[in-house]
Amino acid sequence: KLFSFSAVLLLNVRIRRVVYTFFLKASKKEGRDVDNARDSYILNYYK
Repeated sequence: KLFSFSAVLLLNVRIRRVVYTFFLKASKKEGRDVDNARDSYILNYYK
């Protein structure tokens, strides 16, 4: 019983880490898209 509990805990940590890194990459990509949109808007504004 103790072994299964620790295995579930380990799996939970691993899944959480994967989800966390996935969301981190997604938010970073989204932030980069926002930055690109803002930069292009500024460039077009001053053109």
